[in-house]
Amino acid sequence: MPSVLKEGLTYLKERNVPEAEASSEFLLSHVLKVGRAQIQGDLVDVISPQEKKRFLTLIYRRAAREPLAYVTGVQPFIDLEILCGPGVLVPRPETEELLVEVFKKFRGREKEELSFLDIGSGSGAIAISLARRFKKSRVFAMENSLRARKWMRKNLALYPEEAKRVSALDQDLSRNWELKGRQLDLIISNPPYIPSSEIKKLEIEVLKEPRAALDGGRDGLKYLRRIISLAPRHLKPQGLLALEMGFDQGSKVKKIMENCGFKQVEIKKDFAGIERFALARKD
Repeated sequence: MPSVLKEGLTYLKERNVPEAEASSEFLLSHVLKVGRAQIQGDLVDVISPQEKKRFLTLIYRRAAREPLAYVTGVQPFIDLEILCGPGVLVPRPETEELLVEVFKKFRGREKEELSFLDIGSGSGAIAISLARRFKKSRVFAMENSLRARKWMRKNLALYPEEAKRVSALDQDLSRNWELKGRQLDLIISNPPYIPSSEIKKLEIEVLKEPRAALDGGRDGLKYLRRIISLAPRHLKPQGLLALEMGFDQGSKVKKIMENCGFKQVEIKKDFAGIERFALARKD
């Protein structure tokens, strides 16, 4: 193992940072702008003093339990590089899986003029991914956090072609949605779904992300209920509602959807085998 990588790894391990080896490798590859496989080779032997200093600076931040994506400033998502930092939720692999499920549902419709709503858009990862996949679509990205919207604007600036078809909406879920009468083909959301009492048990890194993006109220279903209850009035007939949810919320979310008139309700598992997604059609 290259000495600089070993130095960073030892520092993280001494401070009990989770996945210390992966973190040190990601950070060094980020500094050197190479793949993780390359950092084990001769390339690291010629690392400059400035690069080593930058690497160790990032290691110290990670040792303070800053989320890795905050330290690097970027998070891979589908085929995008999403900028993120304090004030916005880091896009998760599970949310990528939710999008893959949505892509399956709309297979063959990529050239149609579709209308999508991404609720709690945060960094804009979902909205931009939809705009990239469906090149004639109109995507509404609802986000009421000023700090999160700043990150969304940065990401939209990175993807100008997609940004032309993404409209950022400063709207709160506690009020009815203002979509100027537009009916939607899809409403998608990764809403806050962690019960309030469980927040304090989360990893230190997660607690440094915005609580408003995590806390789903007493039972974790506050925002899921709200989205499901409002969605039918905005969806077209056979429009799709696609939601991410907590590991033990599948049966409850399914019942809420059915009580709100949704049909073809599907509860799907993520790659870890956990019930994570709910998809349903408006009758």
